Amino acid sequence: VTALYGILESETGRFTFANAGHMRPLWARGRGGVVELATRGIALGVLDQIELEEHEIELERGDALVLYTDGVSDAVGQDDQPFGVSRTRAALAEASAAGGASAAQVVSAVISSVESFAGGAAQADDLTLLVLVRRANLPGGVGPGRTQASSD
Repeated sequence: VTALYGILESETGRFTFANAGHMRPLWARGRGGVVELATRGIALGVLDQIELEEHEIELERGDALVLYTDGVSDAVGQDDQPFGVSRTRAALAEASAAGGASAAQVVSAVISSVESFAGGAAQADDLTLLVLVRRANLPGGVGPGRTQASSD
């Protein structure tokens, strides 16, 4: 069983997390670039004793954090090649490049990119994403740090 455990402090944007063999989170920086958040950890239940590293980042206004399952990166196209992490990163970079994209818009853009790549090929897994976007001003306010989440 893979798992990712994280705590987001909405007021500061601080995200503290540990990863037990799950897909590495992607951090789209509002000022440009997508960072893959690598940590040391193995899936739960593989060994009796494991050590997981805890890491911390601070999301700035305009940053997006994407947590996703392997159904996204393992989606195959007509040529049986996987979508992969590099295409996932590129789709996220494109979705967040314009700035101001909502979490729902990022989810929609990444899923559209995967579906376009797949070209109707049958898939063996689900496409699951959780996107957090730290924004300065949301209509109606979503908590003190105005963090918005969306999943599909």
